[in-house]
Amino acid sequence: MTFGWLIIGLFVWIIIPGLNFSHSLLVAACITATDPILAQSVVSGKFAQRVPGHLRNLLSAESGCNDGLAFPFIYLSLDLIMHPKHGGEIVKDWICITLLWECLFGCILGCVIGYCGRRAIRFAEDLKIIDRESFLAFYVVLTFMCAGFGSILGVDDLLTSFSAGAAFA
Repeated sequence: MTFGWLIIGLFVWIIIPGLNFSHSLLVAACITATDPILAQSVVSGKFAQRVPGHLRNLLSAESGCNDGLAFPFIYLSLDLIMHPKHGGEIVKDWICITLLWECLFGCILGCVIGYCGRRAIRFAEDLKIIDRESFLAFYVVLTFMCAGFGSILGVDDLLTSFSAGAAFA
């Protein structure tokens, strides 16, 4: 995905005259493909029967994680546009705020929410106070909880939801 982002940024910079390279990287971060078509055909296409289950699960996890990885590229491009002469500030903002806080802490928060949700479901099943049909409502609550906490804390809510789903499963 990194190479795709840089190559598409280069093509946008070449094709659109007068466009700054930082601006072309921002456009490229928005249009770079995050989910390869080949992986989708292996996971759920006609070739899925021939691929072992653990590899299909790994490709699905990689695909879900890629969707949240466009976030750092967008913010790196925005930092390059907003602070063109301050390289140290760009690196500090991108590493400390974008990568560590918004992405890494968002993943940790999602894992905590998903793990707590899994424990709560097991507890409710042990006490026989939840049935199988109520799981759909719990998934919706888990999704809204991740989006809400992610927005309040200023983290990437897509990565938070993905991590919560992985930890819940």
